[in-house]
Amino acid sequence: MSVSNVRDTREEVARLKTDIANAQAEARLLEYALLRGLSLTRKLTGGSESLADAISKAQKALMTIRLLHSSYLAFEASTGPLGLALAGISLITGLISAGEFAMEMS
Repeated sequence: MSVSNVRDTREEVARLKTDIANAQAEARLLEYALLRGLSLTRKLTGGSESLADAISKAQKALMTIRLLHSSYLAFEASTGPLGLALAGISLITGLISAGEFAMEMS
């Protein structure tokens, strides 16, 4: 692999990391707007239980997604058997949380 190919690959990785960071920031803004909109609608409608339930489900879904994402990051950063064991525990916790969320939705 030539030096220019390595440089191009590094630049592409840097661009992808920037794109991922921008996407995460936009996702946080969308999350904030969604939950804020649901909360304001709930206040305007006098505390509707169905909206409270929707807010709760949205928050649980976001928590589960974050937990699974942190599990992925733990695997990505793990080194050695102890790191892999901790990442495995994180993944199991995320999968249990996702399973509980799926059972609540059905």
